[in-house]
Amino acid sequence: MTAPAPVAVRMTGISKSFGGIRALDGVDFEVHAGEVHALLGGNGAGKSTILKVLNGVHVPEEGKIEVGGQTLVVHSPEVARAAGIAMNFQEMSLIPTLTVAQNIFLNRETRNRRGLIDDADSVRRAQAIFEMLQVLVDPTALVGDLGAGQKQLTEIAKAISQDARVLILDEPSTALSVSDVERLFDFLRKLKSKGVAIIYVSHRMDEIARIADRGSFPPAARGAAATARQAGGADGALCQRRTGRGALDVRDELRRLARDAGSADALVRWRHPPPGAQPAALEKRDQRSRRLPCGRGGSGQRLL
Repeated sequence: MTAPAPVAVRMTGISKSFGGIRALDGVDFEVHAGEVHALLGGNGAGKSTILKVLNGVHVPEEGKIEVGGQTLVVHSPEVARAAGIAMNFQEMSLIPTLTVAQNIFLNRETRNRRGLIDDADSVRRAQAIFEMLQVLVDPTALVGDLGAGQKQLTEIAKAISQDARVLILDEPSTALSVSDVERLFDFLRKLKSKGVAIIYVSHRMDEIARIADRGSFPPAARGAAATARQAGGADGALCQRRTGRGALDVRDELRRLARDAGSADALVRWRHPPPGAQPAALEKRDQRSRRLPCGRGGSGQRLL
């Protein structure tokens, strides 16, 4: 019997408020080394808040964060980076007047013997990252001159360049082409095989079904995030949500959403179904018109 993978991240009892509004209330969240863990949920569910607390952008009011078995006493981006955490932000953190290479290694530049920044070295290292990703981005180009897709790839390369043990990707595929997404997935699988823990956020359920090993739904109230596991691995069938009532697959979850929201007739299908996957259907419950949280452009709203 294979031993379980070590825990890369354990967040316990995390609480965070903004202006008196409780965004996180005693949330528990756990990620294992060598897995792609999807963080699921609609807009406003707390996904980005959880990740920004983990990355040190937000300081939790309560709770404990452990990375690789070590408790983080101070919460800041610098401490998170030193602990081996890197994050690709949904809101891009790039500076348009700097080059691609300068953005990737900002505040982490190599210096020459005279103590000056070695831009040529940054260009070489940036080019090596893009070659690993098998994408075409000019490291010497100004970020302000790039298209949306190349900016997204630069943001991803910035996170990858930190050789992190925990890599957080928040909506990384928003502006990517289909081919670039495939190359990104190939690279993530390589990182996973090296024991890197990858936390992946996306509204595109076809991506989740293809790349994620497990997934978690942030709880609406105090407690652990409900965890989902792929039935057949990263390229297996549909995610399964584990609750106190047993294992529920995504089709059952969609039916529950439809029942609760009172949706009209609709059929939801994977745009690129995993092998063996069956179409997931929303069942009609009544004639009321309600809105379901179905994600961003490209994530299947038109099919819904």
